[in-house]
Amino acid sequence: MPSPEPAPDTESRDPDPVKTNSTPSPAPPEKGLRAFLRRRSVRIGLRVVIYVGLGLLLLRWLETRMTFLPAKEWSQSLSSIADSEEVFFESEDGLRLSGAWFPHSAAKGAIVFCHGNAGNLADRLHIANAWRRQLGYSVFLFDYRGYGKSEGSPSESGLLKDTRAAFAEAARLGSCTPILAGRSLGSVPAVLVARETAPLALILDSPIADAGKMARKILPIPGIEWLVSLELDNLSNIAHIACPILVLHGDRDNVVPFDHGKMVFDQANDPKRFVRLRGMGHNDLRTAGAPMRAVEDFVADL
Repeated sequence: MPSPEPAPDTESRDPDPVKTNSTPSPAPPEKGLRAFLRRRSVRIGLRVVIYVGLGLLLLRWLETRMTFLPAKEWSQSLSSIADSEEVFFESEDGLRLSGAWFPHSAAKGAIVFCHGNAGNLADRLHIANAWRRQLGYSVFLFDYRGYGKSEGSPSESGLLKDTRAAFAEAARLGSCTPILAGRSLGSVPAVLVARETAPLALILDSPIADAGKMARKILPIPGIEWLVSLELDNLSNIAHIACPILVLHGDRDNVVPFDHGKMVFDQANDPKRFVRLRGMGHNDLRTAGAPMRAVEDFVADL
């Protein structure tokens, strides 16, 4: 007979494990602190990024607002000056630009005047008329985009485009190679176009060295020059110009510092001439006295 199967050994079996609803033990205090500090660091970092971004946007807005101060309305009519005419011409990107032509009956040539950052060409009618009368040159005034009757909005690239178009228009009207003249902000497009087109001569009144140096003058914060987006770089471009150059600057200029004019002059090639306007500020009269004599003597030698 087959031997009987042994009875199961119930005592050798492990009992079913007991299932319990246990909760995890709390994290050590130092781990919780690290997590808290990590979250706090992320929040602080996000705030810094947001504040820096907003600060840069504000800086760009202020930079444009302080650089370009156009006026749309003319302060006086061109009809107040005899033998002058209003001219409209087109920029290279198709904007309608406003100008004023002051022809001389026996002109020795033509001068294109690039005005500063504020107002419009109507504020410079007396300069054009005085230069025409005293220098014997026809004079062309014009407004950059966004100024006076010119279409568009001001920008650094627009200054160059509009001055190129003005130079071409003056050459057409005067049937000659014009002199370029730039005052303050207007020195920037005058220098750039002089580098490209080889004018008869270049006259710079109170020129800017570059935007970074102007930013340090206006807002003397370390590193501010690295945050500006504009270049306005006369220092780099003046060295590439071969025509005769006149630089004049008032030694009491509280808008564009006197040393800007000296720096621009030092970088320029010969033949060049520098005139220190002793005791004169940025907006002092330029149509008589030392400024006028300096321009008269310069153009007489061309």
